[in-house]
Amino acid sequence: MEGYKSRIGKSQMRQYMGELYEDCMVVYREYIQNACDAIEDAVEKGLITDRKKTTIVVTIDTFNHNIIIEDKGIGISVENIGPYLVDVASSKKVNRAGQYGIGRLNGANYCDQIRYETSTFGEPIKSTLIWDVKKAREICNNPELDPTTEEIIDDVTTLCPQEQEKEEEHYCRVTLVNVNNTELMDEDKVIEYIQQIVPVDYCTVFKDNLLKPALERPVNHGFIEKFKNLWIYKISVNDTPVEKRYSSEEKDFEFGSIRCFSLKDNKTQEEFAWGWYAMNKEAKQMNDLPISFIRARHCNYQIGPSTLLSGLYQAVIDQSYFIGEMHLVHEQLKPTASRDGINQNDTKLIFEREVRKFFKELKTLYNKTSKFRSEVVDKIADASIQLVNLSQQLKKENEASEIKNIKNKIQKAKEDKARAMSKINAYEDFFNSNDSWSVAEDVVNSVNSSTIKAFNNKTEIIKQNLQLPAIKIENFKTKEETSTPDSEKKNGNNSEGNGGDSISNPPSSNPDDKITPPSPPSELDIYKGLSLVERRLIKKFYAVIDKASEIPPKIKDQLKNNLRKKIL
Repeated sequence: MEGYKSRIGKSQMRQYMGELYEDCMVVYREYIQNACDAIEDAVEKGLITDRKKTTIVVTIDTFNHNIIIEDKGIGISVENIGPYLVDVASSKKVNRAGQYGIGRLNGANYCDQIRYETSTFGEPIKSTLIWDVKKAREICNNPELDPTTEEIIDDVTTLCPQEQEKEEEHYCRVTLVNVNNTELMDEDKVIEYIQQIVPVDYCTVFKDNLLKPALERPVNHGFIEKFKNLWIYKISVNDTPVEKRYSSEEKDFEFGSIRCFSLKDNKTQEEFAWGWYAMNKEAKQMNDLPISFIRARHCNYQIGPSTLLSGLYQAVIDQSYFIGEMHLVHEQLKPTASRDGINQNDTKLIFEREVRKFFKELKTLYNKTSKFRSEVVDKIADASIQLVNLSQQLKKENEASEIKNIKNKIQKAKEDKARAMSKINAYEDFFNSNDSWSVAEDVVNSVNSSTIKAFNNKTEIIKQNLQLPAIKIENFKTKEETSTPDSEKKNGNNSEGNGGDSISNPPSSNPDDKITPPSPPSELDIYKGLSLVERRLIKKFYAVIDKASEIPPKIKDQLKNNLRKKIL
């Protein structure tokens, strides 16, 4: 305004010094984010060939109460020390996670001094800048002083004399001196925070056991490049590498298969976000895990708390059935300055509408999967166990009235099993139409592990050789493979490619069912527990061996026996 000189009061300085954030741990996100951006600049300049080959090193020095974050990124030249380390909210970053230029003072409320040591490639000079943030706090808290933010900055920053450095060096080292916050000095809490919030790689167990099998499915091939292009950096805390660990310490808890998704604008077909999600194998809630819920991420940094998207579910409890990530990629979907939410605009409103639809579909998925377990798989498993137990009781019983009672129970167990089997069609149609047999198989495997396996491991069951066969997911796919020979369908082998647990068809519960005469015994019968694809392959091996007229019959039998031992 003409004739008036504007001023930025000291209250703004408090915002720059950390009052913008409620969680003290954000200190690590802000400094690591600056380090990641410096590495990106170094990659662009050719100083680093691969961002994953350089490590951002976090050191928590509990003895001296210091925190050090060091990167081997682009560094800062002598002429840019002022603009980059003294000026605030004047960032020149483009297409970087840190775009506001206010994060470098985030640790000011938790220490006495912030020290920056840096050098850039080609300059044989090390520059050191010190912020006396303790003095800055005292000025801000003194009601008798009313300087501008600029005056405070000039008063509390000191550029130390330059030191010699090797020309090929490029780095930046930030030290928070005399940290006064115990949570920031807790190594375990810091690692847990970094695992969830910043762009580190997935742990090997997750990649090998969950991600890799998911991406091998044709429906997910389009996501392979998306995962490859994720921003990922190597970070260590006190020499411990930090990785995302989507796993649980609970022994009886396992995540199910991963499913990938993409959310797009229906009109323009622009992609809003993509990601992945999974339930646990039991299709039950996961409220108390540090990795619960589908979380929003931008540039692979988590946005806001883990519950940021909870308001987009039909009911808040719906979020507790899933873990996952939703990576925002649309140029209009960016985090707020404090990164506790997404900037408000028209695109966000359309995006939220699509997320609500998506979450509604997820609710249907877990409802159907949960009922599939309780109404079908659990009932079949429980009835099968009852039939074994009741059959053994019947053999030992001599009293006529008790024999009749047991037979009535056996009949009821058969009816329960038949009732459960009769519900398969409805679930089969759902899993087919939604291409979600993977979650159904998770449930089946969970019941096999928790119920069937537990029963089979009982000493008395083992002694009497009464083990039940595991339940097979193929038994629920009556409409899936029309080309399978009828003889194989009767054996329950009507699905290709399902390795895992081999599960046989439940015995008929109707005494009036017609009995098909058994097929003549075959040397391939021992492989019935394998999938159709595996059996067909073995059959070809046998055919090759049988057709080799130059091989004596004894040697042929030996070859088949060796094959049998290796496979079974």
